[in-house]
Formats: sequence, structure tokens, C-alpha cells
Amino acid sequence: MDMTKSTSAAQLAVEKVSEDSQLVLLGILTRDDATLAYCEEQSHKWLAGLEAWSRQRGTYVDWLYLNYAHGEQDPLGAIGEANRALIQDVSQKYDPSGFKISKSKA
Repeated sequence: MDMTKSTSAAQLAVEKVSEDSQLVLLGILTRDDATLAYCEEQSHKWLAGLEAWSRQRGTYVDWLYLNYAHGEQDPLGAIGEANRALIQDVSQKYDPSGFKISKSKA
């Protein structure tokens, strides 16, 4: 199936994908700070390795799924200034408390 032609795919910015790529969602559920710190450290190492591998293969895509981005990630960094401005305008209208977009590195 050619995902680059669908409306959903356009919303996900997969038009940037021309080869096989990796989309990863990691979740950590814990109440223990030490466990969280360890899991985040291991996740960063694993993701850095996956990124290096995909860059080497030429399949790295500079894109993050906005709804699942971690607070230290910049999901708006790869969408272009016009799209960033549009999302920020919409966010100010529908998310005035800054629940999601306003807390990103936008």
C-alpha cells in the first residue's frame, strides 16, 4: 500500500518517507524515580543506536509524531516554519493553557 497518497499519511508527514523507515513508540509506566531514570537512559541509548543505523542506511526521517513526543523532543522541528506557525496559531485558539503544543520546543 502506498501510504504517501492517503489523507492520513499527509497529516503524518509521511511524504518525506521514500524508503523503509522506523516509527517507534516507547512507553515507561512507573512510580519509581530510579526506575524511570534507568528506563529513560536505556531508551535514549537504544533510540540513538536506531537513529545511527537508519542514517547509515539512508532511511532516517527527521520527523516525530506530535501526540507521542517526549518533553525533550522537538516534534515541530521538521515541519517547516509555515506549518509551525499554523499549529501554534491553532494551539493558541484551542489550547490556551498550553497543555500540549505550548510546552514543546516550538
